[in-house]
Amino acid sequence: MIVEVAAGASAELDQAVLRPRGTISIYANDGGAPFNLDVRRNMGLNSRYQFVLLYTVGWDRITAAAADLNHAIEDGAFRVGEEAGLPLHRFNLEDAPAAHAAVERAADTLPDLVTVSRKTSASLKASRSTCDSASQSAGLW
Repeated sequence: MIVEVAAGASAELDQAVLRPRGTISIYANDGGAPFNLDVRRNMGLNSRYQFVLLYTVGWDRITAAAADLNHAIEDGAFRVGEEAGLPLHRFNLEDAPAAHAAVERAADTLPDLVTVSRKTSASLKASRSTCDSASQSAGLW
């Protein structure tokens, strides 16, 4: 499975590394390159594309997915960090602009993780309520 946030720019790479019967889950686009598919190549891979708008799946499913990922990490099924060849650079929520700048400086080579401290999780819940209301007003669900 590939989780894609730059569908247009990464389409060629995604198809090159996708295994047969693999899934490319797209939940964002960088706003740059148009998203074009090589139909024959995708048919040969029997690939599946899934488009996801996270605002519409519900917080219960987002929370469950986060818990599943944490369990996979704890069980060693999903390894990250220097020893796994996937270094993480942690930022607190209040440092999100610095995290964004780091991602832009090293787009394909620097995975970044924005962590949320306990102190800011209450403000996140308040923001989430605002986002939920805004999403509902915009007709997103």
